[in-house]
Amino acid sequence: MKNCFYICLLIVFAKLVNAEEFPVKEIERIKKEASLAISEGNLQKALESYAALANEYPTNLEVANDVAVILAGLGRLNEARQVLEVAFQKHPKVGKAFINLREILARQASVEYRKALDKKPPSTSLVLQSENIDLTRKYEIVKVDRVEIEKNNDALNEIGTDIPLAILEDNADSIKKLVFEWAEAWSKKEFENYINFYSKNFKNKRAKSFDDWSKYREPRVDRRGKIKLSITKIKVDVLTDGIAEVSFNQRYQSGSTRLFTRKKMRLKKEGQNWKIVFEG
Repeated sequence: MKNCFYICLLIVFAKLVNAEEFPVKEIERIKKEASLAISEGNLQKALESYAALANEYPTNLEVANDVAVILAGLGRLNEARQVLEVAFQKHPKVGKAFINLREILARQASVEYRKALDKKPPSTSLVLQSENIDLTRKYEIVKVDRVEIEKNNDALNEIGTDIPLAILEDNADSIKKLVFEWAEAWSKKEFENYINFYSKNFKNKRAKSFDDWSKYREPRVDRRGKIKLSITKIKVDVLTDGIAEVSFNQRYQSGSTRLFTRKKMRLKKEGQNWKIVFEG
């Protein structure tokens, strides 16, 4: 029931956001083809009609919305949710707003969960993301004050949730979110933010240590010119509670350079955060 509600919410959100430019004639042809298939009761054929367009325009909210509606009609709710989440998270105008929406829903779920257990609910205050408003400094000051007053009290409990993680979002969702944030930091050439996604224990064939990797990557992230990065077809395998592997298609464009690769990463949970320990 909660899954259905969440998908409905995403679909409504999609209709409120303008889609990116794409071939109007092509989408009209596909809509007619899909509508005919649906009238014949063939949802699978309708889904196949959108396959090429969905792969080419994964961030287009209109396309993602149509695909999600068909998937939901087929009972494939997890896939429907993932299609919409990918489109929202990668969309330049609504990515942060979508992440904030998830944080708010998670906190509200936490409050209701704690109430159901007759326990004190967590604070309804949240530190969300915005290009224009930064509450992180205020939070850090409050955190320091609390630690000084009561050193045995973990200040993060005041801003975190006490609901089991599985109820809010599973590890796979957390890792997908991390990958998109990692790609965003690279695209914006924010090297300090980008390199912070990596573990101090990182190494691969090119770098024998985190420092080697940092020195190798810095000039490539900070390079002149605009960087455009597209991430699609993410697959996450959580091997244990603290180890996961992820693979995805990566399209890179900067100036005349255009690269496509199927990238693989291994991540390890360090404290509360997932960190990249291998990339290849």
